[in-house]
Amino acid sequence: DDRLPVRPRLPDRSLSALLEGETVPIEIPLEMAVPVHGVVRAEDTGKPIAGATVSVRHGVGRQGDQAVTDEQGRYRAHVLAGDVNMQLIHIPGDYVQTGEPWKKKHSVLAGVGEVELPPIELVPVTRVAGKLLDSAGKPMVGVRINGLVGNRRYGFGQTDERGMFSLPGVPEGIILVRFGVW
Repeated sequence: DDRLPVRPRLPDRSLSALLEGETVPIEIPLEMAVPVHGVVRAEDTGKPIAGATVSVRHGVGRQGDQAVTDEQGRYRAHVLAGDVNMQLIHIPGDYVQTGEPWKKKHSVLAGVGEVELPPIELVPVTRVAGKLLDSAGKPMVGVRINGLVGNRRYGFGQTDERGMFSLPGVPEGIILVRFGVW
């Protein structure tokens, strides 16, 4: 029950491998959760972003809490002590979270009261348009395409009958030089 001030400390995944016919007891202790809070705002203006869904991950695998930002861009969640990361699941408006937020770890200590997490700063987006041609210079029709930057995909679109595409949601200031097509 997410309303309770405890969270399960799931065992390391490597400890849960079983062979057929085997039985292994697994203990899943409940630990006191640490209350955390943070803010989501626009990087360019500092304006708070209301209505964004923040996933605050802790523990093992996809374990974590989700929270929605209020009118001041603030959110609150409960996590287990240890490393956490914050990734936006839903962003209203014309903004995007860049980089690889799932790799940015922030240490949360137990027993220190409520912990303030670093701000999540979003960048405005723009639309990128182009034409996709095959090696013979002919338009590629009905092909899905997106921009690639590091380990991120931005701006999903599809080519039309002339090979033209438009990719919304590309962070301003990023020049796309790699694309994924399928």
